[in-house]
Amino acid sequence: MAIVKGALHSDLASGNMGSLCYSRWRGIQVCRAAWSGTVPNTGEQINYQDDLRTCAQYWGGTLTAAQRQKWNDAATDWKFLDRFGNPYRPSGYMLFMKQNMVRLRIAYSITATPVSKKDPAYGTDWIINVDVATPATNQLWETWQSTPARVEFWRAGPYDSGGRHPIAGEWRLKTHRAYGYRWYDYDIIGGKFYWYRSRWIEGWGHCSNFHEQQVEIN
Repeated sequence: MAIVKGALHSDLASGNMGSLCYSRWRGIQVCRAAWSGTVPNTGEQINYQDDLRTCAQYWGGTLTAAQRQKWNDAATDWKFLDRFGNPYRPSGYMLFMKQNMVRLRIAYSITATPVSKKDPAYGTDWIINVDVATPATNQLWETWQSTPARVEFWRAGPYDSGGRHPIAGEWRLKTHRAYGYRWYDYDIIGGKFYWYRSRWIEGWGHCSNFHEQQVEIN
């Protein structure tokens, strides 16, 4: 499904429509042949898909009508951003899915009651060290203004060129860690370029923006 802005005289588009894929490349809007291949999911991604199914079934099969209405009422206080960066108010179902998907990913239980907003955590000084001999990378967020529940690490690559930036489908969720714990990535190849991105997640339903770094294993 393609998402468009401006209907038939579209200014922006994102996604596949038939044999065409609308996306952005190096800051410009492009249209290319739709990619029809498949990439095996990682264990983390399979877990994510299982959680998605669990949350959706909980909304329809476990919550009462009164509980669902509480989520609908709570959703009026929230704003999400769509794929074009435009704000919109979510439905109660959207808010329920967002908050509880976050909770399941960090081993919290599903909550039938909306979680109130809190001030988000904020991390600085994301340090990635490269061990060429092994080869391996290890990375850690060293400074926090407050404490998140977990920290996620994603990776794309390997690439032969430092000028190659990942497109959306090439990122793979590798792991998540409690804050303050280092992640070691041994599944890399010397002489190649990799991109990493990271964000932190919190039990009240907040995911931070992604932060990205490129690493050369050389």
